[in-house]
Amino acid sequence: MNKGFAVVLGMAGVMSWYWPTYNGFWSPPVDVSVGEGHIIGAIFIVGGMIVWFLRPPKD
Repeated sequence: MNKGFAVVLGMAGVMSWYWPTYNGFWSPPVDVSVGEGHIIGAIFIVGGMIVWFLRPPKD
């Protein structure tokens, strides 16, 4: 579960990094600057890395 969620966060980070104005296929582009997209992408990527390297909870 954690690895899958980490991959989803990483993919969201890459999407935010390279396509900061993407708002879905049918929606109009959002008003986000490239710098803000990089900040959001970095947060998602770092969050994914943290989740990836977390130890599973002990039962």
